[in-house]
Amino acid sequence: MDEQMVVNKINGVFEESGYPLEISDISDIEDFLNNQKNMDLEVYEVVEQLYSQLMEDYDTLQ
Repeated sequence: MDEQMVVNKINGVFEESGYPLEISDISDIEDFLNNQKNMDLEVYEVVEQLYSQLMEDYDTLQ
């Protein structure tokens, strides 16, 4: 899965849950994940899983 696919999926998760955020790149995902206030949100785990999958795919390419 490439970066844009993950960004689109995460934005879809945010939209479905009514979370008022739109991300545009990996740094936005990392900012979201590194913000401790977000860790209690029900979307956090999904975002974390998608980010992990993206990072695994990057590692495989290198």
